[in-house]
Amino acid sequence: MLDNIQTYFKDQYQFSLKKVSYDRLEIEPVNAALSISDQIDASINDRSLFVTFSRNIYFDPESAFTLSITFDAVLGIKDDMLESAQNVDWKKELIETDNPYMANILSRVSSIIANITSSYGQPPVITPPGFIRK
Repeated sequence: MLDNIQTYFKDQYQFSLKKVSYDRLEIEPVNAALSISDQIDASINDRSLFVTFSRNIYFDPESAFTLSITFDAVLGIKDDMLESAQNVDWKKELIETDNPYMANILSRVSSIIANITSSYGQPPVITPPGFIRK
């Protein structure tokens, strides 16, 4: 694990909401378990780290609703760190290291989920603003 993930990146970075998908199902949840899964992809291209994070919420068995939120981020890599950045498992580092990049995205994802799920007349689903490991 890296001591300080921020040393690799320029001060400015970009992130944006890429996709929201919410489907209300006409099936009432009976003995259904709420499931939450996270996925992250990270790759280096053209002096930047490109990150895509998705959180999916669904019931098993299928009922009530399904919800998926996806964010993208682009982190510019400092010129003097570019070579060493090629040798880092960024997916693992972003999941396991406390860092402002994922904290920013995860807190926004949690907020969006709470707002959307509260709109169907039930208490909101509050997800943790951290990576959910299965």
